[in-house]
Amino acid sequence: MTRTIAFGHMAPALAFAARLAESHPALPAPSVTCTGIFAERLSLALDAPGEVEAWREVLHVPVEEVDVTPLADGLARIGFDVLVGGFEIDVYAHFELAGGAA
Repeated sequence: MTRTIAFGHMAPALAFAARLAESHPALPAPSVTCTGIFAERLSLALDAPGEVEAWREVLHVPVEEVDVTPLADGLARIGFDVLVGGFEIDVYAHFELAGGAA
């Protein structure tokens, strides 16, 4: 049997995202994903590695916690997960590797 997940289950995480936007309005704007299944998790997709760095600095994440993962077709993913205010935040960007090869 499938459990129905109400939109309201996501309200705390979405309110947290709004507070981040209000307290750090100059940060690069991410594409924000939140689901009822993982209501305490926000995924923030950015356009470039430098934007991930800006978020890393604001969220006080140590550099060594940033991962770079090669993907297919000469792409890579840079990002980190951090627990802030009771919410798990996944911040990442996909980018093309130099030379276009993984």
